[in-house]
Amino acid sequence: MSEVNHKLKFSLHSRATRRSIAVAVIGLIVLYGLIPNLNSLFGVDLHLKVPNNWTDLVLAFISFMSTFVLSSISYRLLAIRKIHQAQILLVQLGSSALNLLLPDGIGGISLNYLFLRNKGLTSGSSALAVGLNNSIGVAGNVSMLILLVSIFGTNHSLLGVFDKHQRSLVLIVLVAILVIMIILLFLSSAFSLAQKFRRNLALALKRYRTHWLRIVGSYGCSLGQATVTALAFWLSLKAFNIELAFPLAFLIYSLSVLVGGFFPTPGGLGGVEASLVAAVVAVHGANTSIALSAVLSYRLLSYWLPVGIGSVSLYGVHRLKLVLQE
Repeated sequence: MSEVNHKLKFSLHSRATRRSIAVAVIGLIVLYGLIPNLNSLFGVDLHLKVPNNWTDLVLAFISFMSTFVLSSISYRLLAIRKIHQAQILLVQLGSSALNLLLPDGIGGISLNYLFLRNKGLTSGSSALAVGLNNSIGVAGNVSMLILLVSIFGTNHSLLGVFDKHQRSLVLIVLVAILVIMIILLFLSSAFSLAQKFRRNLALALKRYRTHWLRIVGSYGCSLGQATVTALAFWLSLKAFNIELAFPLAFLIYSLSVLVGGFFPTPGGLGGVEASLVAAVVAVHGANTSIALSAVLSYRLLSYWLPVGIGSVSLYGVHRLKLVLQE
């Protein structure tokens, strides 16, 4: 336990954290200050535009912030213990700042673990709840992606959306990149991951055998999180009159975030923006400056604002002593 607490404290004051913050600040200046003020880059207009509908952006922000409410509900279900909603919500907001700045989500994982330990859960139960929540989250995202793409492809002919051959090619390339990255990501550690999965599954079945409805509820929360996150992106596009079918926006968002995950920057900074802009321009045919404006608006409300709100929440978490201190 003290080792986890030490890792959390170290991560918050480490050179890596300070470097991540520096990179984020540089990214903020480049993305919102330098690039939009370039009159032309290889003949491409990059001027930022004003939203046509501010209401959609407000709704997008509300949609994204609801992910933290759903996450807090999921943790309350998996903890099998009475936890105040306001406290766990504050922890989830703090976790967002750590996850966006620290590698591999180690900050958010540690914070949630220490919070559950502070609420009386054993180290094993706390670790299991955190691991199970993350696994269910991945399952929810994958399930929603498969469901929406399947329905959309069956009823609306997904490839038919692309009225030009190069747009079909873009989709094929994105899917190919997704498959290749998944193979590279899991190939080297497939055996150890399989072992860890089986071990966690056995522990989960034992602990939650009489609380299976909590698992179902947590899975429902993960489906909701995946939906409202993509909904925030879709609404950000609509604010700039970029009309895309929601399942298609979900697909673009999912693939672009995965691509951004391979960039060695906090929260995939730069990679996510570039892939989202490229995909929107290729699929919708939108003007580059409009696509850039929509994407940067989305990232403002889904990255920069949560980092700021999460940093304030972290202060509240430690001020109220919501995490275990040893």
